[in-house]
Amino acid sequence: MCNSAGLDLSVVIHRRIGTITNKNNVICCGLIIAAVTPLNVPFWLTTLATCGGFMFSRLTFRAGGITHSLNAAVSARLIVFFFRLPHSVEWLTNAGVDGWSGATPLQARKICVVLQQHCSDYSLNELFSGRWSGAPGEVPMAAIFVAAVVLRVSGLIRLSPMLWGLLGFCLAWCVSQGGGTDALLQHALMKSFLFALVFMLRNHFTGQLPAGYQCTHAFIYGGLCVLFRCYGPFAEGTLLSLIFAQLITGMIIIFHRHMIPVVDP
Repeated sequence: MCNSAGLDLSVVIHRRIGTITNKNNVICCGLIIAAVTPLNVPFWLTTLATCGGFMFSRLTFRAGGITHSLNAAVSARLIVFFFRLPHSVEWLTNAGVDGWSGATPLQARKICVVLQQHCSDYSLNELFSGRWSGAPGEVPMAAIFVAAVVLRVSGLIRLSPMLWGLLGFCLAWCVSQGGGTDALLQHALMKSFLFALVFMLRNHFTGQLPAGYQCTHAFIYGGLCVLFRCYGPFAEGTLLSLIFAQLITGMIIIFHRHMIPVVDP
């Protein structure tokens, strides 16, 4: 019920206040909000986050010849993040909380690292089926792969940004963690990294960018996701990686266009 509120409210917002001119974009953002909102989020917070996400996405500014704004789904998830700020690994450890009881696999693994204990690996079957709690879009990796193939065949997404995002993830992992193919695969298939790589990198901001900048944005996102997961206070780093990747890409564009002025034909 709570997750369906994202799609319902997005259509209401479209009809009543006209915040988005393309109904297809509204429906897509509503579906993504429903997919990235944890099932245990109360209805009132889902409502507030959905409305606030679409309102916040209308705040734009132009710099470097690009209109900068946050995607409505990212904005809505950010609101949920601040209202339900996840406990840091240090807090869980100091409070003596059992990190394995109902914890996401990333949280459990990070607590293992902090406590210097061995982390049990998941089988490929468990990784693809997602047998743990979490938001609907974060769990079933097999469904994400199927959706990626359908979207690619339909021409709705480009393959190169996704490959560059995976490359950024792998390079950052090898540099920061010194390799380890099994651990790399475990982290890549856990939680929402792949979901965001397929569904959330294509938005109004990246839609304005040339292909090279789109790949740069995806590469930065992949690298930041590893850094936030390994060195950040929280186990998951997708949301923060999306926000900071857009910020860094925007700064690169502004700097590049100030250094090399672009003359329109």
